[in-house]
Amino acid sequence: MPVRRVTVNLPGMAVDVLKEIAHRRGTTPTEVLRHAISLERELSEEINQGARILIEKDGEFRELVFLPEA
Repeated sequence: MPVRRVTVNLPGMAVDVLKEIAHRRGTTPTEVLRHAISLERELSEEINQGARILIEKDGEFRELVFLPEA
């Protein structure tokens, strides 16, 4: 797939978080953004088809609530 350069404006705190995630993963901020976009697409498709997103921690579950797209 061809790569296209884009410019985005983000608050400084968002850039700091992006860099922190990239550092923890040993990757680049660009790759973190690519992954976030793919994850958003996947979650949106599932939610729009009626799926529920559950988080399990320490044996307990909680649901993340996302509203379907209009």
